[in-house]
Amino acid sequence: MIKLIIFDVGGVIIHFNDELYKHDITKRFGISYSALSKVIDPLLSEMDVGGASLAQLESAMHKKFGLSKKDLAWNETYQKIARVDYKMISLIRRLSKRYKIAMLTNTCRSRYVYSLNRFIDKDIFHGRFASCYLRMRKPDKQIFDHVISMMGCGPDEALFIDNMKTNINGAVKAGIKGVLFTDQEKLLKDLKRLGIKA
Repeated sequence: MIKLIIFDVGGVIIHFNDELYKHDITKRFGISYSALSKVIDPLLSEMDVGGASLAQLESAMHKKFGLSKKDLAWNETYQKIARVDYKMISLIRRLSKRYKIAMLTNTCRSRYVYSLNRFIDKDIFHGRFASCYLRMRKPDKQIFDHVISMMGCGPDEALFIDNMKTNINGAVKAGIKGVLFTDQEKLLKDLKRLGIKA
């Protein structure tokens, strides 16, 4: 029986991902997407586990492309592009009356803090887990083990919802049921199929 439902944030609750940020940079400055990705992707992965800072990203981008901190507009771009899905928040609020609810996100500290302060209704989550503080990330099994341990559930009592198949596969390897999120309509059908009352 499911007791814990774990939600991804980016792509499920908040419409934003790093691809949107990279496309914004390439559009504004005419930098090739592949050249930008070569520089930024390793740093974004390190930022997700607290291993690199925003200052290091800004330095690398200045060195390679001559872009300033103002040009990069890291927080400003996130604030401009990111949009919360209020229907999902409403669904999670309903589910939180019957189930333990946790959020699990791969993100850097600045975006996590901004999201908590601006978008996320903290009261509907019984647990909040961010890769940047845990120093591990999805789809690694350890992060799922950590979440279910902290939430006091067994893997067979947990459900994980994410918009990325690789992350769902990681949860399944940890013994957790996974649902691939595409939209709320499909999610509601998946929850019903699993006997979860929304």
